Amino acid sequence: MFNQQYLLKHPDLFPAVIGINQEQFNNLLPLFDRRYHQCRYHKLWRQDRIRAAGAGRKERLETSAQKLMFIFFYYKTYPTFRLAQVLF
Repeated sequence: MFNQQYLLKHPDLFPAVIGINQEQFNNLLPLFDRRYHQCRYHKLWRQDRIRAAGAGRKERLETSAQKLMFIFFYYKTYPTFRLAQVLF
């Protein structure tokens, strides 16, 4: 599993891993969180929904910070999906 706590304790590694510094990440996180929850709400309550809410695979990245960190990591390193699966 990707060690997010280690990265948070070592802010000098932030740009090497995800491409931006910790301050920029912290500034983007509330904006990302708000937009992510808006998208989730619209996805859950659309009229053409086939499956019930809560059906399907459960999320492995639980917090918005983990999701945003994965997005930046993915675009910085562009790993294969199998490598990203191992790391996250």
